[in-house]
Amino acid sequence: MFGFMGDHRPIGGRSPVAARTMPRRRPTRSDPYAEGGTEPTLEDLLNDPVTEAIMRRDGVSRASLQSLIIATRKELLSRELF
Repeated sequence: MFGFMGDHRPIGGRSPVAARTMPRRRPTRSDPYAEGGTEPTLEDLLNDPVTEAIMRRDGVSRASLQSLIIATRKELLSRELF
């Protein structure tokens, strides 16, 4: 009726979302996580400004998070593997 509520046909032959999207940025060779399968280290994640901002917002200190990670790692390593 109004172009929504289950009517998912493109308007004028093109998707309105596709018409507004920017071309995908091609990662540079200096981008360390551009290739699949490469993951940042825990230290990289904890030093990331976005992670720091979220932790600040949630009231989580770096020390308490590291303590939780160490305790969890020890617990998982102590379990017997089947």
